[in-house]
Amino acid sequence: MKLGFHGATTMTADLQTDVATTAHAGFQTLELWAAKVDRFLTRLKGTGYNSPCSIELFRPEYWEWDSMQLAVKAREATVKVMSPTLR
Repeated sequence: MKLGFHGATTMTADLQTDVATTAHAGFQTLELWAAKVDRFLTRLKGTGYNSPCSIELFRPEYWEWDSMQLAVKAREATVKVMSPTLR
């Protein structure tokens, strides 16, 4: 088990601040708050960034899946998170 920090704890902070705070406090993981990710991706797109973005699915049960099934699941998760920014 790893100690984690949740982005909802610091609702007024942005994602970059949460990352720095998490590391500074010695937490091993950061649970992302969707609204903060959305704001970050919107700002990233606003810079003109137009290169690959992906989501990694770190769930041990997925490691046992058929690679084709896992690829479909990974794409669905990526589109779900990235779709507001992809438009």
